Amino acid sequence: MSIFVTGGFHKQREASYACIIWCARKLLGKRLASRCRIDVEMSQLFTEQGAAGFCGWEDKNNSPRHFKIELEQRMDADTFLQALCHEMVHVKQFARNELQERYNNPMGHRIMWKGMVVKEDIVDYNDLPWEQEAYALEGLLYEEMLYDGVCVDYNWKFNHGMRKNFMPDLG
Repeated sequence: MSIFVTGGFHKQREASYACIIWCARKLLGKRLASRCRIDVEMSQLFTEQGAAGFCGWEDKNNSPRHFKIELEQRMDADTFLQALCHEMVHVKQFARNELQERYNNPMGHRIMWKGMVVKEDIVDYNDLPWEQEAYALEGLLYEEMLYDGVCVDYNWKFNHGMRKNFMPDLG
């Protein structure tokens, strides 16, 4: 697996590598994880986009192997790592073709979830099935990762008006 992390500060980058490796093995398995590239960019995403994180594919929309995760850098360690776990669930969804974006077809752009078309423009964000799964798994993954001894030594705080439970739009 190739991992490239930019932005943020040293401890965030170190924690990102450890979290991604652990989540990838847990969610993708060693074989699929070894074929993936994950680029992480940390910035002031909430200021720019109003979100804590994003995940998308960079190569092809059918069985992608190259992903980009964008994360808000001004979160405390617990919130940051839980957000990264959330985005890694999306990596799993794309890599396993559970979540697909389809282009160049007579119906235009379509989002497919496990073979079914989902009209995200009429479904509330919190009701999107891929978001429901990511929210359901993020805390479980985070707790299990800590239980396994991964990222337990990382602890940083931010006091920039962002609450610990700040997670408005992890997509």
